[in-house]
Amino acid sequence: MADIFGYNTNGVSGTFKASSSGGFSIAGGSISLVQQWSTQYTQQIQPIYEVGSDAVYFAGRNASGQLTVQRIVGKSGESVTQSFGSICKPVSAMTIIATESCYNTSGTTRLTLKGVIAQSVGWSGNAQNAYVEESVQAVFASMEQS
Repeated sequence: MADIFGYNTNGVSGTFKASSSGGFSIAGGSISLVQQWSTQYTQQIQPIYEVGSDAVYFAGRNASGQLTVQRIVGKSGESVTQSFGSICKPVSAMTIIATESCYNTSGTTRLTLKGVIAQSVGWSGNAQNAYVEESVQAVFASMEQS
């Protein structure tokens, strides 16, 4: 018998399960109630073309990144600039550890961001949720993966 939607699968190949061991560690502290995070690290690449030739060269220079964290505001007194740094006092190192594990799928991602500075902060809420959400975007100078 054929699948109703026309897919050809042989069942479940693996599963994922959230782990309570993942999260953020920032200079020995933590950010509570994180709901979503993403980070991107980009280097500047410029193509250089040679006149009269089909040769292309690439010049690489400097890299920087952006981190976005969305969380539920849970503890009054938690300062965003203390956690994410400011223009006058960047966070020297911020470590993100994300872990998942379930049966035959498991893994840990460990990222270290250096020179973190808060760039923007926003708050939002809606009638369906009994909490306020905070969104923070930060820039950083360097990223390592281990």
